[in-house]
Amino acid sequence: MSSQELGTPKELGEALKSARTAAGVSIETICERLKLTRRVIEALEKGELGKLPSRTFGRLFLRQIVELYGEDPERWVAAFERAWECWLQGSQSIRLSDELPRAPRRLGPWIVGLALVVVGVAAVLYLAARVQGPGSGQVAPTPATLLPMLAPTPSPPPEPTPPPKPLSTAPPGTLTVRTAATACWVQVRISGEAIQSRLMPASSVWEVAAGGRPVELVLGDAGAIEAIEYLGDRRTGLGRSGEVIRLVLAGGAVTTQTPGE
Repeated sequence: MSSQELGTPKELGEALKSARTAAGVSIETICERLKLTRRVIEALEKGELGKLPSRTFGRLFLRQIVELYGEDPERWVAAFERAWECWLQGSQSIRLSDELPRAPRRLGPWIVGLALVVVGVAAVLYLAARVQGPGSGQVAPTPATLLPMLAPTPSPPPEPTPPPKPLSTAPPGTLTVRTAATACWVQVRISGEAIQSRLMPASSVWEVAAGGRPVELVLGDAGAIEAIEYLGDRRTGLGRSGEVIRLVLAGGAVTTQTPGE
């Protein structure tokens, strides 16, 4: 079955496993070459898409795996999208409101509680009137005395803006990648060296000794990256949340590409 005929997660997983077998590649080899976990690879081959970190990560992992097999990644990515939509349709949860009948509301306890509150307030007012007496001379509050109580509370002064984060103090020629409040999968290819990749946790820093050589980066979620620093240059606002982009850093120039262009 070709990748164009795949439609369900199970069909996608079986075809992916067959492609790996035909290519003579073991799961251990994939883990070593692509720095992926065995759990991710087995989830794809079993069609268990719910075990993947997200749709974006699953698409990116699949692309890398089939490229290792020598397959056309675009056809497999299209099959992955169809399988994901099929999985979404099959995993829709049933609303409890459609299954469980609502218990009728009981008004008795509410009425009793309200009556007790009314009786309590009346008792307090009666006791206060007896203690105060008819000639106590208490003066009713005037508008002038009530206005200060109704005046709005002044808002607290604004907090000072924190100073901008300084550039990395890493040695010259070090590539520094910083994540914001969301985890992000990052792949680094330094000219003349093997590919490195990892799933960076939220609010973490990854420093890679690149020696000033050209660097190619693939970001699984551009919106999760706070900044990239290299050769004295700091780059922020690299893309939208969930967007997969490829950056080429060379000689102070930055080229941004979207995978598939």
